Amino acid sequence: MKDRIRSVVILLIAWAFLSALFGTHTVYPSDNPNQEQISGDGWYITGNREKRGEYYQVDGTADLFFICYFNGYVDAYSNDGEYQFTYVIHSSSQNGGASIMCTPDLIYIHY
Repeated sequence: MKDRIRSVVILLIAWAFLSALFGTHTVYPSDNPNQEQISGDGWYITGNREKRGEYYQVDGTADLFFICYFNGYVDAYSNDGEYQFTYVIHSSSQNGGASIMCTPDLIYIHY
């Protein structure tokens, strides 16, 4: 009986840990007004951002790490956690969102 209780307690602790680790998270806004806005066909890069919803992917290069959101936004941060800029992909919402992959010096954004 004690082994069964111990197993249930361990399972509940593991479930709580994994829920906290992989559960939904919200990132709040910040700005980098020095970032010039750069635009392209269906995308732009900006230093201003609004409140974000849930993110689903994180990856990084040697200098930056990136957080990819369900709505096609990809935020860039320094390794110290300071917000740098945001990639905004206009057409990602109709195509299922963006995904990212990083090498030591490049980020690939697929949408």
